[in-house]
Amino acid sequence: MNLAYPIFVVGLAAGAYYLYTQHSDADVYPLSREQVYARLDRPTLPNGAPFQQGSPEISGNGIDRISWSAPGYAAQSCALKLAALSPKATRVAVSCGHDGDDSLTSMVTGEERNAVIEAIDANLTDRAFDPSRARGQTAWRWPADPVRHATMAAAVGDNLQQGLEAAASVASAQREADAAQRQYERDHANDPPPSAPPAAPQSFGQPTLPTQ
Repeated sequence: MNLAYPIFVVGLAAGAYYLYTQHSDADVYPLSREQVYARLDRPTLPNGAPFQQGSPEISGNGIDRISWSAPGYAAQSCALKLAALSPKATRVAVSCGHDGDDSLTSMVTGEERNAVIEAIDANLTDRAFDPSRARGQTAWRWPADPVRHATMAAAVGDNLQQGLEAAASVASAQREADAAQRQYERDHANDPPPSAPPAAPQSFGQPTLPTQ
């Protein structure tokens, strides 16, 4: 009996299970909701993390909602929602930005969410914040943000589209101006030429008196 196929199937199933558990459980921590809240309400972070502007400004409801905002930029914020799955297990959901953000803002917000997730994971697993993992190495195992975040390609594409639309608008305005000028010329093609303005009176100065 050829064992290659069964081994392949078992390996594939094991790999799929591993990926499933990594993605589905990465946001669940073996801590009570109260413990998670206490750690994320007063996180240990290096200067300048997780936001580019510095450590977050933090507010919360004391139970299961915490907000991390970039210092001085309240619009740049991430909402942390804590759900107690059991007395010793808590799921942390992280959502950043807003639906309808333009592509460039959305892309930056998505990058900040990656850094926020790394900061959360570091604080809840008793390790140091790792800037190299803040680019997505930790966040890729988490569920996607309900708020859709654009990619670099989408941001560049949107900016290019906006530039093309602006150029098209300028070209359209120029065509309308040219058409209006041509119509004016047709409407006044048979008009008599404008009369010359009257000549200004000539001045010859004061007559000179004969000298004695």
